[in-house]
This record gives sequence, structure tokens and C-alpha cells, in this order.
Amino acid sequence: MSRYDCDGQNFVAYLGGSIYSANQYTAEEIAEDAFVRITGDGDYSVTWKTGTQNAPVNCLFLQTNINYLAFGSEEELMKSEKERSPEDCGVAITIRSIRTGKPDETV
Repeated sequence: MSRYDCDGQNFVAYLGGSIYSANQYTAEEIAEDAFVRITGDGDYSVTWKTGTQNAPVNCLFLQTNINYLAFGSEEELMKSEKERSPEDCGVAITIRSIRTGKPDETV
């Protein structure tokens, strides 16, 4: 199983995008230690180490393999895919901060 496959238990998140000349858009381009395993309610952190300082952030996104259609009340699960929305699934992701630091620092 790929580290990004969703089998109902193997949930992960990672940062993607483009920072200076470092680009990572797909799970295959991301180092294994840049993934965070999601095991339930709680706070999680992901880090993207670019090795450069003062680099422009061209694009930044948080990606997960959580299929929101697999979650929600029985009533929500009975609806068609077109009738569902992420807000109805009961899964909430809040980004608390985005920080930068020197290339050799973990922030």
C-alpha cells in the first residue's frame, strides 16, 4: 500500500506547492518524513524544509487523503455525492499557523 492510500485507517496530510525552486505537488514527490499520520482528533504539524532562506512562497496547500464522502451521519451517508458537501461530513481541519524559519531550524 502506498503511504497515501486511504484504507479507512491510513490517513495522512502533507504540505505541497512551490517555494522558490522547490516544487512538490504530488504525494510521490514528498519525503516520507514530510507526511503526518492522522490517527484521530488532535493537533498535528507538517513541515516543509526547503534548505533556502528568504525564498518566495509561490503556492502552498495542505493535502490529505481523507474522503469526506465516507463520513457523516447516516442521513448524510444516504445522500448522493452531488448532494453532499465537506461541511456535512463532521471532519474539520483548522490551520492554526504558518511559520517560517532558518533552513536548519525546525519550527
